[in-house]
Amino acid sequence: MPPMSKTPRRCATRTLSHIWGQCEEVKDMSSFRHDEVVKVIARELRKEDKWEVTIEERTAEGLKPDLIVRMKDKTKAWIIDPTIRMGTTADDTRIHNEEKERKYSRTGDELRAEGFQAVFVHDLWFGARGVISKVGLSLLRSLGINQSTVEEIVCLLLKLSHSMYCTERS
Repeated sequence: MPPMSKTPRRCATRTLSHIWGQCEEVKDMSSFRHDEVVKVIARELRKEDKWEVTIEERTAEGLKPDLIVRMKDKTKAWIIDPTIRMGTTADDTRIHNEEKERKYSRTGDELRAEGFQAVFVHDLWFGARGVISKVGLSLLRSLGINQSTVEEIVCLLLKLSHSMYCTERS
């Protein structure tokens, strides 16, 4: 169960976008929602023997990407940093992905130095209302995440976002 906020209501802006994105009153719940999505993805990837999956592995530069997925044969590696937002446009998705690529460029270099032939960086975007970007869905499928797991993530997002809304409104 997500942590419940015990702080008094102090937000003047009480829109869904605020509650699901910036509200300090439900910040712990927001982190919990994000972490649960990361855990589901990691759990599914670990079922396949071809991956080595780490969560929040500290890099040489002190960053902690949510997921680093390494193929055991060292051909490919992915740095995946899921984001849950209220809504976005195609341009926003592109911009956020470019930001992640810059942020984790040294981490990519580290992975190449370990012998990985190709390294990919992804800002895996999810909407707070259960939407998954086309690029994100394509990534999940390319990693072998099946439809039932995608649906599990969607339900998880809806359930936890609803819980955040109800907590903030009460």
